[in-house]
Order: sequence, then C-alpha cells, then structure tokens
Amino acid sequence: MIQTIFITALIILFFHVCTWPGMVFSFVSEALKNVPAYLKKPLFDCPICMCPWWGPTVVACGIVGNVWHVDNVWQLAIIVASAAGINTVLIYVINQGKQLAKTLNESECNCTSKEKIRDERLKRLERFVDPLKSR
Repeated sequence: MIQTIFITALIILFFHVCTWPGMVFSFVSEALKNVPAYLKKPLFDCPICMCPWWGPTVVACGIVGNVWHVDNVWQLAIIVASAAGINTVLIYVINQGKQLAKTLNESECNCTSKEKIRDERLKRLERFVDPLKSR
C-alpha cells in the first residue's frame, strides 16, 4: 500500500510538472489560464488539490493494469489522502528550493566571483608551469 501511495503521489506531481511553461503540456495551462482557480487547481495547477480527482484515476489504472490491488473504498481513501500529504511535503521542498535559488541569484555576495576563481587558478597554474620552464 505504501508503494501505491508513493507512485500515485509521484504520477500526480508528474502531471502537474508537465504543465509548467516550456514543458510538454504547457499548452494546457496556457489554454486554461483564464479559468477560475477552483477549476484550475484540481485539473493541473496544484498537486495537492489534484489528488482527490486524479488519485482514483491513477489507482484505477494500476488495478486494471494488475500493478496493485486495492481491497475496498477505505484503502482508496487512505491512498489518495496519503498521496496528497506526500505532495504537500514535496511542494514545500520544491518551493523552498526555488526560493533558495532565487536568493542566491539575487545576492550581492562577491566571495565566489568568477574573476577571483580565475585569478586563483592562473596563479596555481603559473606555480606549476614555472619550474617546468627552467629546465
């Protein structure tokens, strides 16, 4: 059952990511950009909101394909709710990573500037090459 939960969560996250700009289904998000949020979120815009709608579909495909077995509706509810919880954590991690990357790109820190790194490499190379020139 845990395997089913993780697979369902990741497939739903995959559907969500495929609608980002530049991805294969970005035309879906472009075509539906004027649709109200209460419709966009469960269709493609929020992996957490997508779980109650797409989760049973993913699980049903797995049952039909004989990938896993679900005994009753309560198991399906647990799978869908747990997949939504996993996607909550994943979205939090993704957003924190995006925020960190944005902060690092906008920072004024010059401690790792390209010029300093290049100068240090040139000095090391000169120290290595100088003894070879004197031979």
